[in-house]
Amino acid sequence: MKYVFANRMCATWRLSIMVLALFSCSKKSSSPGGGAQGGGGTPDTTGSYLHVKGRYLTDADGANVLFRGVNVDTYKEGWDDDVDAVAGAVATTKTNVVRLAWWTHIAGSPEPQTGTTYYTAGDLDRAIGVFTGKGILPIVMLHDLTGKNDPGQFQQIITAFWTSPAVVAVVNKHQNHLVINLANEWGANYNTNQDNYSQTDVNTFIQTYVSAITAIRNAGIKVPLMIDAYGFGDREDIFTSGSYGQGISNGQYLLNQDPLHNLLFDIHVYYWEGSDPAPRLQAVAGSGLPFVIGEEGNLLPDGSAATGYADLLTKANNLGIGYLAWSWYNDGTDDQTGTAPYAMNMTINDAPTGDGVTIPSSAAQNAWGYNMLNGAGYGINTASPATQKMAFPD
Repeated sequence: MKYVFANRMCATWRLSIMVLALFSCSKKSSSPGGGAQGGGGTPDTTGSYLHVKGRYLTDADGANVLFRGVNVDTYKEGWDDDVDAVAGAVATTKTNVVRLAWWTHIAGSPEPQTGTTYYTAGDLDRAIGVFTGKGILPIVMLHDLTGKNDPGQFQQIITAFWTSPAVVAVVNKHQNHLVINLANEWGANYNTNQDNYSQTDVNTFIQTYVSAITAIRNAGIKVPLMIDAYGFGDREDIFTSGSYGQGISNGQYLLNQDPLHNLLFDIHVYYWEGSDPAPRLQAVAGSGLPFVIGEEGNLLPDGSAATGYADLLTKANNLGIGYLAWSWYNDGTDDQTGTAPYAMNMTINDAPTGDGVTIPSSAAQNAWGYNMLNGAGYGINTASPATQKMAFPD
């Protein structure tokens, strides 16, 4: 999802990189084995990070984790340190995972570079710790290059962030309860090719991510890496097809390039409801690849129409595909005419952006937020099987 302000560009500010001396901390649990200590793809017998196996992320007890969660605008776009209050509110639900929007503030990022108070490496450390302290798994997502498709820029901004010493230290401190989402909605899309995807688009996407995976693993990061589909997250075929020409699916090829085989594939399904989403969801489940619906909302990203989220998420749930709602609060977007604020926020009392704390007690207060938590067949609090918190490795 794009953050949209005056010109539908993502808001961001400059990250002050701080080299931290960080020490490992963990939550109590047993481990299924196969973690990592040290560099590259060196196997580790301590089980100190989470593992992807087959279609699922598995926890320290070896249980498959079905994500049911929310996207959270960490530190309210850098203006307010409200992470404790927001995490406390999220924790009153059965949410087991949050996708935390983050920005690099690296020089050269196309994002605005002013206005931030928070978003240092220390802030990242704290945000991760606050959520995991409540038993909620954070997925930290970089938002800088949403909709971009320049591999050189990806290396200079995204790869540089994830391999910087301060960030590697934070990630490794929290490696037993963390996933990193390398970049939000990076790759070819309607704006770059009017949805006429070429072999060059496929090659650029695969090669850019292989390079990033290699650099990040060589920097010593072991945690699961989540990769968004191109097409603003919409095009699952970049993973399910064999278009890269290796005789296997592109997703399997990417998994094979990771020495730890520890990847998740993220799709954003706002536009899947134009027709019955079942065939696409069934293909995703049938691929055997570890897919997650990282974003679904109650409106299309251009504000033009409501989505059929209840039907789609019920079908996803029945197929064992996890999902995260966009967005808990502070979506901050208007439609392209500027006349109708989005209603894509789940909390209330700060219309239209939500206050991040006040959860609707009825559909009349906020239908999207209430239904996403309590809707029959898919609600985070009500779906079957019940949403389960994770057991984090030691």
